[in-house]
Amino acid sequence: MTVTELVKHFPDKIVDLPYPKAYPGEGLNPLAIKGIVLGCDPSNFSNKDGSTRELETVFGIEGKGKDKRYFTGILKNLSQVGLTLENIYVQNLCRNYFTQVTSKNKQWNQAAQLWAATLKKELEDLKIPKSVPVFLTSMELYRALLNSGVMDDKAEVLYKEAQLLQPIASKDNLLGRPLFMLFRGGNGKYSLEKWPAYKAQIHDLLMNV
Repeated sequence: MTVTELVKHFPDKIVDLPYPKAYPGEGLNPLAIKGIVLGCDPSNFSNKDGSTRELETVFGIEGKGKDKRYFTGILKNLSQVGLTLENIYVQNLCRNYFTQVTSKNKQWNQAAQLWAATLKKELEDLKIPKSVPVFLTSMELYRALLNSGVMDDKAEVLYKEAQLLQPIASKDNLLGRPLFMLFRGGNGKYSLEKWPAYKAQIHDLLMNV
């Protein structure tokens, strides 16, 4: 979708900036990918005046706007299960910049569901095997991608309940791939170091991808 198309759907919500590129942008070997890492959108409001910093690559991983703050906590969590920048594919669900942070944008969920079909096709076109899990870095992604009728709950509950420590099945979500929650780590509440059972389960699944 173009900025022009999005503005028609979501007036006063879209910032007219080029979409960041996925990572890696070139030379992708789909058979080397062991995990797909998904962000909400590139809006960041990191400039001194409170405006959004333009990013060349998702999460500012490389190129213009590079900033370690955006991906360091996520990468630390990924490293706990053996994933590195060499074996992941990183993309935003919504590729456009918004005028508000995700949690305050009441139209974000609607936009996310429109973008889901684009992401699903992209992953298929890249020939990344459908067994490769998608790691969701926020609760907003979890709620946007669930099919109607699939269980929803607070993030901490989902991490704690042993019976829910399973990937969200392909048939239960809009991407048609197994989904795992993998919220920002660092030293926070959702660092995998604090959830050993969940960490072990993800590690075991990745051993078979």
